[in-house]
Amino acid sequence: MNAKSMLSEALSVKEPLLEIQNLSKGFPIKQTIIDMIARKEQQVVRAVDNVSLVIMNGETVGLVGESGCGKSTFSKTLIRLYKPDSGRILFDGEDFAQLEGRKLRENRHKIQMVFQDPYSSLNPRQTVNAMLSEVLSVHKICAKSEREDKIEALLQMVGLNMNVGSRTPGEFSGGQRQRLGIARALALNPRFLIADEPVSALDVSIQAQVINLLAELQHKFHLTMLFISHDLRVVRYITNRVAVMYLGKIVEISPTEELFDCAYHPYSRILIKAVPVMDPRQRNRENAIEGELPSPINVPKGCCFHPRCPYAKDICHEQEPDMKATGFDRFVACHFPIRN
Repeated sequence: MNAKSMLSEALSVKEPLLEIQNLSKGFPIKQTIIDMIARKEQQVVRAVDNVSLVIMNGETVGLVGESGCGKSTFSKTLIRLYKPDSGRILFDGEDFAQLEGRKLRENRHKIQMVFQDPYSSLNPRQTVNAMLSEVLSVHKICAKSEREDKIEALLQMVGLNMNVGSRTPGEFSGGQRQRLGIARALALNPRFLIADEPVSALDVSIQAQVINLLAELQHKFHLTMLFISHDLRVVRYITNRVAVMYLGKIVEISPTEELFDCAYHPYSRILIKAVPVMDPRQRNRENAIEGELPSPINVPKGCCFHPRCPYAKDICHEQEPDMKATGFDRFVACHFPIRN
């Protein structure tokens, strides 16, 4: 059974697990003394701007966009590494955005994350046994007498042997380190897993192994997953639905195959057409996105994509488009969605 088949089969319960409502996160820019004397208004980097998204129980949703569009900030806000400025993160009806202190710690095991860089996300001084034992102990997952068996099961689950337990992360390859990161995340028996660019730091030969492992584990443990990547080929392979992010905003949400067959938003369509091809004779710059990504400090008025959009009209410069339904389970924020 391939990854796509397993993911489709996992969607046995069609009900929301996570509802993100109008989520925003900004980072104030430190002012100079001169700015404070002049009483200049403090600038804010708007990394996540009024994002709403519903993730159904058992599905894998892809989040795509250019580097710097806010994907990682969005994921770290969901897991509460960052506190949101506004909005709600409803998980099983409970608002994660409002949890603090002990209540947050008690609920954090429900949402876990596999980080982008396996070289920096693991403590280089801890052995594998110490790392996993600490996770199990802090969150009281099992009794002390059961930890050794639990660690062995976790390592076997990600394709590693128990005899690696005395080794430190520096003694592993990049792919093995990412497997350890996955084992650490799943040690808490989460219901929702965020994979933030989990293969971008790995060799191409290893990427498929890690992707297939995530798909197998998602199917085995009935996980719901948010898969973040700029590699649209991987996203097409592993996801059920895709959300396209641009400059901190979601501009299109669609079932995966429908998006790749006919994207409605100009940005989504350009992203898909710009996917690299293996044949050098077919390569060209016809589908490249013109211009640079605007600064999130000074987001363009109206539609944030209009400075780079080949279809922009006067209304796009003045009025921000609302997210509207364009078909079954399809939504797009565009005044003039493409339909051919």
